[in-house]
Amino acid sequence: YKKNPAAALLLYSVLENDKEFKFCGFWNHGDGLRNLVYDLKTGCNSIYISANESTLSLRGEITAQCVKSEVMPLSSSPSPSPGPSHFCVYWEPLLDRLMVKVGDREIPLCKSRGVQTTCCTNLSGGRQTPARDYGIINASVGGDPITSKVMAEYEFGGDSINCKEEFCEKVVQKARGANMIEDAVMRSNTVGNVDLPCAESSVIEMNEDFSGYNLTLTVRAKKDPTTVHLPACLKPPNKTKAKVVCTYYKNISMFQGSEKVLDEVIGISVENEIITNLPEPVRIKFHHSDILVSVCCVSWDTRKDNEITWREEGCVTVHINPKETECRCNHLTYFAILVCVFSVLCVCSVCKCVCVHVCVCFSVLCVCQCVCVFMGALLHYALLSTLCWMAVEVIQSFMMVCMVFKRLDPNPWIWYLLGFGFPVLPVVILASMGNIYGQRTVMSSDEAAKPFRMCWMTDSRPALLAHFILNLGFLAAVASSGCIMLLQVVRQVQNTKHKEWEQNRVKFLSIWGLSCLFGTTWTLAFGTTSETVVFFFCIINSLQGEFSNCIYIYIYIYMRSQKNPEQHLKNCRISLTSV
Repeated sequence: YKKNPAAALLLYSVLENDKEFKFCGFWNHGDGLRNLVYDLKTGCNSIYISANESTLSLRGEITAQCVKSEVMPLSSSPSPSPGPSHFCVYWEPLLDRLMVKVGDREIPLCKSRGVQTTCCTNLSGGRQTPARDYGIINASVGGDPITSKVMAEYEFGGDSINCKEEFCEKVVQKARGANMIEDAVMRSNTVGNVDLPCAESSVIEMNEDFSGYNLTLTVRAKKDPTTVHLPACLKPPNKTKAKVVCTYYKNISMFQGSEKVLDEVIGISVENEIITNLPEPVRIKFHHSDILVSVCCVSWDTRKDNEITWREEGCVTVHINPKETECRCNHLTYFAILVCVFSVLCVCSVCKCVCVHVCVCFSVLCVCQCVCVFMGALLHYALLSTLCWMAVEVIQSFMMVCMVFKRLDPNPWIWYLLGFGFPVLPVVILASMGNIYGQRTVMSSDEAAKPFRMCWMTDSRPALLAHFILNLGFLAAVASSGCIMLLQVVRQVQNTKHKEWEQNRVKFLSIWGLSCLFGTTWTLAFGTTSETVVFFFCIINSLQGEFSNCIYIYIYIYMRSQKNPEQHLKNCRISLTSV
């Protein structure tokens, strides 16, 4: 680069066309008074940066609105020693902002007048004028050195572009593009609305008498805009004035991580402040379509998480209606509506649409009176069959324990007939009477206007009479017999010697377990009707098959270690049939 400065500038213009321009170097000046001379006009041609013994000069046409011309003294007395002095020229085309820094002194030549639509950028190197003694040495652009030789003047030419579109295309590709948008809006010195292709911002100035503010983010082509309530406690107490920026992000691709957020993201920040633990929350009201999944309010704190991480901490979700959700948060950052994790279960249920459709068709069929009568009779038969098999268990246990010497060994078909055949008789008789089975209405304790309907025994007088006599009477007889049988077994065990007990422990386990499972637990249906007892009744009795299966597995494993397991297992085959 030192041998060929022109080639260095050409390489820079090809490889580094940054939107924000930074030119730095050392001004080799004399020991007299020094001045800064600038002449700035609107347009997009070239900017010339030059220096001589006493003057650092900027002139050109690159600004969008700024027109300035002035001679500014840099020193009030001659310098005790000649240069060089370090200086930099900063140009931000998006904000139409130009600043010069000489030594430690910052001199704003053009202050920002808002976010510009059209601007002059992509400044690339042009003509250079060499110097002999005084001028610019060790020049660099964007940190990349150009030449170490003394130059009297540098020329940079620009291109006119749509700055807002270019800016949005740039930020959506950045990991923290949202921060760049808020920073640009905050430094634009704008109060009011700032419209970008990727976001719309509103800048509110909080004065000493700030008592809260209600803001409506009016987004084009949106029927129901998002509303934000800023509480009075948002203003820092140690400042007389402060700016708050509320940004609605139209392009949410920069916020999509592993979790799914809806179509709106709101960012709120206060100028040069970190706001947390607000006594009164910020309220953001989102409007969305009527969705079938659960949603919750979340925020992304960029100070804690470098990558996109949505958290519910610090936010309370208020579901106003299916199309409106309000987020109440005690801090400022980026806020959104997130599809909650448990809503994935709803998505999984959609995949089983065939099963759902079958169930819907079955429910529709049950509306038919004939089908409902059949279903009620079928359920009643299942209940009576269960009670009959409980009775079979009690009878078999009695024969095994009490009738040791006069033991009968009936054919298994007798047990099948009692368990499966006997319940058919009362069901057929009741069905022939009519008005016994059908739709029954059960009033809800929570919502009396929405009763439950099921296919069972109706609430007619004959049906209620059959329920109390047949169902409850039979259940009481079987359950009480099971309890008596269990006590009898315990008594027999106490009178048995240790060796005999070891030999009959599997038989005792079968008798005790099946007697308990198929009789005594049903006594919970009598007496108190508290929710706790009802829950225990449903859970324990619905797992009778599982309990019986566990007992059978234990018996089977034990019997395999015996010499003649078939003879021992023969006594429990009938018991296992009911499982």
